Amino acid sequence: MEIQARLHQIGTAIRGEGTLADVLVSAPRNGWPASCDYASEGTPVLSLGAVTGYRYRSTEFKRTSLPASKQGHFWLKPGDMLMTRSNTPELVGHVAIYDGNPSPCIYPDLMMRLELRAEIVERVFVWYWLQVSQTRDFINKHAKGTSPTMKKISQGTVMAIPFPSSLPLSEQRRIVAELDALQAKVDALKRAQAETAADLDALLPSVLNRAFAGAL
Repeated sequence: MEIQARLHQIGTAIRGEGTLADVLVSAPRNGWPASCDYASEGTPVLSLGAVTGYRYRSTEFKRTSLPASKQGHFWLKPGDMLMTRSNTPELVGHVAIYDGNPSPCIYPDLMMRLELRAEIVERVFVWYWLQVSQTRDFINKHAKGTSPTMKKISQGTVMAIPFPSSLPLSEQRRIVAELDALQAKVDALKRAQAETAADLDALLPSVLNRAFAGAL
């Protein structure tokens, strides 16, 4: 089964009786609107590509030489969950978990950080939940913007996302384990397909040479 199909099943079977605000420490907060000048020794500032596609990409950042307050709220910590608040309709609201690289690192104004209440919610469960089709439908419905190619979501919209707030941690962890196992199988299949394709590409020149030489 494809991971997206299973996520849809989970979103249908589990009722989002609460909202995401129930499991947040505080309202989501935008990052720093830094102007990036690509200084070689500048501070890394994530670009939207770092969280697009629900996978964190540590190489997707720019640099700024502007001074940043050491006490600024925009410095990242490993495990922080980030969401794009402005992007195309298909990509707005994508989330990923910062893995600690690069470090130190700042998240930009076009992202929000979601601080979760670890005592009642499993971080990776939230990450999966924000990918289910029902959540995506909610985000797309409430995204605003006059341009058809660029939409924004507000802090209020993010906090209002339907969420199964009463789901026990044990059940959240069981679902995470199931989805992680399924994702591992999908990733392994993709790797095998890629390796097969590479093998065929490597074999093709030899086959063509033999064909043209009349050796087949």
